[in-house]
Amino acid sequence: MKYKSVGILGSTGSIGVQTLSLIKKEKSKIKLVFISCYKNIRLLKKQVQVYKPKYILINNKLAYQKFLKNNKKLKSCVFNSLDELVKKINGRVDFCVSSIAGNDGFVSTLSISKVSKNLLIANKESIVLGNKILIKELKKNKCKLIPIDSEHFSIFSMLDNNYNFKKNVKKIFLTASGGPFFDKKINYKKISVTQALKHPNWKMGQKISIDSATLANKVLEYFEALIIFNLRPDDVVIRIEPSSRIHAVLLLKSGFYYFVAHNNSMKIPISEALNISNTKFINKKILLDNAMFKFYKPNDKKFRLLKIAKKIAILGHSAMIFFSIINERLVYKFLKKEITFDKISLILEQLFKNKKFISLCKTYIRSKKDILKVIKTAKNYNLKTNNE
Repeated sequence: MKYKSVGILGSTGSIGVQTLSLIKKEKSKIKLVFISCYKNIRLLKKQVQVYKPKYILINNKLAYQKFLKNNKKLKSCVFNSLDELVKKINGRVDFCVSSIAGNDGFVSTLSISKVSKNLLIANKESIVLGNKILIKELKKNKCKLIPIDSEHFSIFSMLDNNYNFKKNVKKIFLTASGGPFFDKKINYKKISVTQALKHPNWKMGQKISIDSATLANKVLEYFEALIIFNLRPDDVVIRIEPSSRIHAVLLLKSGFYYFVAHNNSMKIPISEALNISNTKFINKKILLDNAMFKFYKPNDKKFRLLKIAKKIAILGHSAMIFFSIINERLVYKFLKKEITFDKISLILEQLFKNKKFISLCKTYIRSKKDILKVIKTAKNYNLKTNNE
């Protein structure tokens, strides 16, 4: 029997855990090449015991040393460097899942593509930061990009290897749940961390949960769609669909609308991407039983970041990087209670009105080196918050 080989960057995060649960059901058909974490070695140890990967990557040096000290009899090889892991892998891995949270996933996504046949990217920031440079590098490495965000996988499943269909698409609609505050009248200055993290439909990590509450997540997904599917800023529209069951809508030039729907479980796009969609336990509820689907045009006074999304897309690659990095900085400031919730959107909106800041956003990018320079500038940019 021929095995499918799989590797997971970020195995202790939400996407990584769900991917492993799918693999567990298909254990006889899948060979787990590697798993990785930053410092959650307690969960990593449990995963190693159950799934027995050939290689382990721990990015945090202290966590790596502690893990080695306490697990001397392991059969798996343990690395602290992704480059060393990549060198050690013999041949190509059939499916590599890139699910490291936030902007830190970019460099690792680029590196792991060297040994991947198919790269399943859950980390939208990697695509936003890498843009055409990442797409070009994947082609060079003969590595197929498969987005596993539910929205982008829905679009991908319709357009992949279907040129006639793609050339007839007039508009693509990305859907958003609207987060915890969509239908509420609320003082954004007084929103607590607990309230902002309470997503109505999905269980996710902290950063993406806050992004869903501000709709920064949807802005990043808007950029992601433009990059992956080579679209113009006017080709993609955002709509609120509160149930999170319609993941994308495609409007053809003929007037036909195609709706892509599935229950709100990330296991569905992940299993489809891994080609193990025969897992019966995913669809416990029939999607159309008592279903009501409604679409709303988002209120850009409430979701202020939507007002600047198109402007950033037109500015180009550097502007998208600045948005992604500074949004992440502001999210972590809010999580540490250094700024109020409303400041995340307000500061970003003000920055993209500032002429000096916009001139930085016009930096031309030709290479990975240029990307890293822009990332560094964005990380060091002086944000005028209450405490800076």
